[in-house]
Amino acid sequence: DEAKALLDHAQKLLDHAGDTNSIERARLMRWQGLLALSQRQDIPWDQHPLRQALQLMNSRYADTDDHLAALSDLPTVACHYGRAEEAMAGANELYDRTITRYGKDNLFATEAVAQKARILQLTGRPKEAIPLYEDSLAGMHKYVGEDSPNIVAVLSHLAETYAAAGRVAFRRRVKLRERSIGIGH
Repeated sequence: DEAKALLDHAQKLLDHAGDTNSIERARLMRWQGLLALSQRQDIPWDQHPLRQALQLMNSRYADTDDHLAALSDLPTVACHYGRAEEAMAGANELYDRTITRYGKDNLFATEAVAQKARILQLTGRPKEAIPLYEDSLAGMHKYVGEDSPNIVAVLSHLAETYAAAGRVAFRRRVKLRERSIGIGH
């Protein structure tokens, strides 16, 4: 696989240079963690590259956008490992760091709200998730545009959450909206 080969090559270069704590090392570990998730690699949670990247970023690069980007990945990976509390803590940290750095009006804050909604949905709390999904949908429209896959994801999750909360009429409206922008054909 080309992605793995490129990441392996980058790791060899950093290893050869004796680099263990640069931002480039942290970025590499982040991407290794995402690749591991996509390839369903069986890595113990405490050794997961994304967790290692976040530990390095927390200690040396806490005020960077790279740290915010890695935090935006944490909830998905943590949920995959069945760690809903850590996923929610990551989403909360992403939100808090983002509003401290940039205020509430930005894509990172919107992503954090969508992540929180997803975690609430996955942990059987759809009524708490619905207003967060609705807020994140408005932000996604603003920051990524109508045709973005992010809009598709939020709409799909919102429809699922409406159904789980027993709001079938709302789910139908969301599904009609998805069809009107070409989703679900």
